Amino acid sequence: MTSEVYGFLEEIQSLGRRRNNFKPLSAIASAAYAAALQERALGVELGLIPLIDANDSNPFCYVSRGIARGMVVQLFHDDAPVFCFSSLDSFRLALLRIENSDLHIDEISREKDISHPNQLTLIASFGEYADRNDDEAHFTQCLLLQLLSEVAPELLNRLGGSEDFCVRECVAFYIGEHPSREYLEIAARLASDTNSQVAIAGAAAVKSLARRRMAN
Repeated sequence: MTSEVYGFLEEIQSLGRRRNNFKPLSAIASAAYAAALQERALGVELGLIPLIDANDSNPFCYVSRGIARGMVVQLFHDDAPVFCFSSLDSFRLALLRIENSDLHIDEISREKDISHPNQLTLIASFGEYADRNDDEAHFTQCLLLQLLSEVAPELLNRLGGSEDFCVRECVAFYIGEHPSREYLEIAARLASDTNSQVAIAGAAAVKSLARRRMAN
């Protein structure tokens, strides 16, 4: 654990009341939580360090390793993880607003449209997982895809052909949220995927692309 993260954990210990529904973690509790995540093959590649526990085990975690180092992501029981803040500083300010406004943690103001500042480096980083077919690689690729803001058909075409249906579904979701005509063939292929979850997300992506064409 870096001194920056340790200092952050020390600083937020006074925050979080019952009505806010979040609990700052101590350095010891954070380390134990991080070890439990790694046992589940979550966050090993990104070195996730839990910072606060929200809504009974939906933790906000610091990324301590890899291309997204310094950002904050939230893990969920029943949904995909999401990048919420680009730095500890922005997360700290958001927590203070929650505390001072007496809001619920679900009402925290997350940063919008977080992307990696160096898109070429981000795209190249996916190559590290090209020959891997394990849960951690799949988890990391789905998460890092959220930081993509450049049109990257070659990358999405490769990820859309992943053996893991979760990765293919993530690609379909991404195309639906970032429609570009260069993704049309990829979306059409995903819409006919043998996995029903992927096919549904792919069909939604095709519709998103159609709406984009009509708007233009």
